[in-house]
Amino acid sequence: MEITTNLTSDAALLDARVATAVRRVHVASSAKVAIRIRKFWEDGDDTPRVLLCDNVVRQIYTLDYGAQDGTAVAFITYVWDEDATKQQGLGASSENYGVDKVKLYQNLYAKLLTYAERSPELAAWIAHIVPYTRGSANPGDFADSILYVEWQSQPHFNGAFKLSYPGQDRYVQTMFFDYLKADPDSPAADTGVYIAGDCIAYTSGWVDGALQTGLNAAAAVLTSTGTLYGDAHGQSPMTINKVRGGHNTAAQA
Repeated sequence: MEITTNLTSDAALLDARVATAVRRVHVASSAKVAIRIRKFWEDGDDTPRVLLCDNVVRQIYTLDYGAQDGTAVAFITYVWDEDATKQQGLGASSENYGVDKVKLYQNLYAKLLTYAERSPELAAWIAHIVPYTRGSANPGDFADSILYVEWQSQPHFNGAFKLSYPGQDRYVQTMFFDYLKADPDSPAADTGVYIAGDCIAYTSGWVDGALQTGLNAAAAVLTSTGTLYGDAHGQSPMTINKVRGGHNTAAQA
């Protein structure tokens, strides 16, 4: 919202406190590398499905989507913030300065191999975390079996999700309750712009927050047009959240 629309630059659209909150609240970066692998846990032994590491790899998860061809998915990494930035460097391409997913996988796997010396069992498990290429037209080329995603460079994302730093709860409160400016009793000016999305909510990163703030914004639109009637008890997000949270627009920090 801030980067792609520059919405916070217009005081006629967002209150100065809300604009400050949007600009300053921390949004986490994140990166994920997924590979298609053989479903090795079906070999019959009691094989672990997760490996937690204390090096740059951090963690590996295996997921079974019920594919009938004997394949599954392994997240060879799924990391956030500083770890995501460091891992991007492992896959940096000298040609275009982007991230080469094959190079990133190979460097992560090389880090993973340092654990193979600790035990034969661990070495055998690590040997399964390789891209599956059986049936491929070019078995030596496993790029199609690797997926790399990072959200901080994606258009309209510019980050994975809001993860407030200590002391930033006041920013979340300011954004979350901004829609209450549509209340006729609110001392704040109703600009007619109501923000919504999981990054506006207290439960950032989950669809619940997006739905809740979406309903709040919809209630504000209906209130501003005089068409919000509430439920059988006259309750709506305009009254429920104000009462439950003990906040009104004037109380925002």
